[in-house]
Amino acid sequence: MNTAELTHEIHQPKGLYFLFAVELWERYAYYTLNGLFVLYLTQALLFSDKKAYGLFAAYSALIWITPSIGGFLADKLLGFRRVLIMGGALLTLGYALLAIPNQHVFYVALSLLLFGNGFFKPCVEGLLGSLYHGSRDPRRDGGFTIYYMGINIGAMLGPVISGLLAQIYGWRVGFLSASLGMLIGLIIFIAYRHTLGNKGLKPQHSLGERKIILGIPNQLTMALGMLLLLYIGTWLLSHMGASNIAVVLLGTIIVIAYIITAFKQAHSDRNRMLGCLVLVLFSIAFWVLYQQAPMSVNLFTERNVNRVIFGYTVPTVWFQSLNPIFIVILTPFMNLFWGAVGRREWILPTAIKFVAGILLMGLGFLVLNIAADTTSTGMVSSAWVAASYFLQSAGELALSPIGLSMMTGMAPKNLGGMMIGTWYLASAASNALAGVAANMASVPDTDMSAMDSASIYGHAFGLYGWVSIGVGILALFFVPWLRRMMEEVKK
Repeated sequence: MNTAELTHEIHQPKGLYFLFAVELWERYAYYTLNGLFVLYLTQALLFSDKKAYGLFAAYSALIWITPSIGGFLADKLLGFRRVLIMGGALLTLGYALLAIPNQHVFYVALSLLLFGNGFFKPCVEGLLGSLYHGSRDPRRDGGFTIYYMGINIGAMLGPVISGLLAQIYGWRVGFLSASLGMLIGLIIFIAYRHTLGNKGLKPQHSLGERKIILGIPNQLTMALGMLLLLYIGTWLLSHMGASNIAVVLLGTIIVIAYIITAFKQAHSDRNRMLGCLVLVLFSIAFWVLYQQAPMSVNLFTERNVNRVIFGYTVPTVWFQSLNPIFIVILTPFMNLFWGAVGRREWILPTAIKFVAGILLMGLGFLVLNIAADTTSTGMVSSAWVAASYFLQSAGELALSPIGLSMMTGMAPKNLGGMMIGTWYLASAASNALAGVAANMASVPDTDMSAMDSASIYGHAFGLYGWVSIGVGILALFFVPWLRRMMEEVKK
């Protein structure tokens, strides 16, 4: 199908809306934990700010390394569908185990979530990418933006519902609601997977019938490997220093494998893969700040934001829903914009969209910097937090769904899972760095005055914002080269 024919095909594929619902419930579960995580550690388990940031960063970094494993299984062994179902089952169990008030079980549950997410994420997005006719399909960016709205509806509902449940009935019920949400998403996929036709049924090079490793059946080998990975994940989460080393090593291995694979491709595919990798590296600045929301911004909201609205004290975790609320509001406008751009005779470079996302994220943190630096009482209006999340959300829409669209649209045949896994590598590296960055906003004593803690947060937020803007400006100089590498011209 050529570009002219694609221009007239304006309707989104039906599978988009089915996958939209599946991802909505998975993200409900994910953002339930995201919103409660640091608050639970500091209030229920009495972790210090630094220790809570460290565990959250280790977990969040490792959870975005594992999609590379899931992508490999989907590409080479089992196909997208089976790996997705495996991931959904692990996630459902992991969220349920969080409800058990035992620190060791907590670490085991987090390990299940690491690999459940690793299996689930590259598969649902790989299936979505397969619904479009290559990178030049003008529906692609709009479709991924619609899909991203589903993510953010789930992200909006998670903190609101679970935050209220945790406040009324306790942490356990909040975590159980995440498990129920994930189970609903898994049931929807199993019930309606037939609407995808034969997409994702089998990998290109199936090893499922072979015996490997000392004659052990492949399926048994994978089961034993899964148990080993769960043990390693549990150990790494309870040894946070080792987890950071593991992220660096695994990240290095993945990047090297990606580059080697890229140079084995034809010239055009190789250039596209390398161009995508450069943009993935630039996006790290964005994700480092994005992950401050459940860490430093979350505790800033708890300690230094006036949360009384119309006489009601809003739970801190509810502010985590501002980002997805703004995403849902802005998505239709962004979708119309991408559709209009796709029908023009010129292409807005993907790199420009990334630059816009990074700059808007930086501006969002400068808003918080101004709020913290200008307060005379140590307490700031919740309107400042809302303004910051608005800018961050606009930046997220310019970068995140476009990044997913880019990695699936420009992936060479049979490398879709690897490309998505590499995209999430940026999130892994960013989360490890986000923990280090969050330490700049650590309040050493919870009895510290509001003015003193506001000063600590203001300094950190200002530094975050200016560094992000600097990276965005640097990325701007790479735009012409990236446009040529990625062949973003009309033909």
